[in-house]
Amino acid sequence: MEAGTGTGKTLGYLAPASLWAEKNGPGLWISTYTRNLQRQIVQEIAHLWPDPVERAELSSALFDHVASGRIKIEINQRYGLDEAARAHWDLEAGRTTGSSIFVV
Repeated sequence: MEAGTGTGKTLGYLAPASLWAEKNGPGLWISTYTRNLQRQIVQEIAHLWPDPVERAELSSALFDHVASGRIKIEINQRYGLDEAARAHWDLEAGRTTGSSIFVV
């Protein structure tokens, strides 16, 4: 996802991820480039969505924005789950740009 600082990129990642986690049980990994961003995400989750109903409503609104094209999610790399080590090596070596995802 490409956007400037403070525009809600974290929300763009966490909204669909939190819905997936609710439906599929605990255990959600969110990969970030820095530990500071990891800490920020952990701290913000409880503040952003304390109520599951509100979280679902916000996620629905986000999906509507993505579907309409108002928010564009650009994915530059796709890896299968069996390629996790390669994804990690690519990230460490600086061979990735923008967002990367694992395809399940």
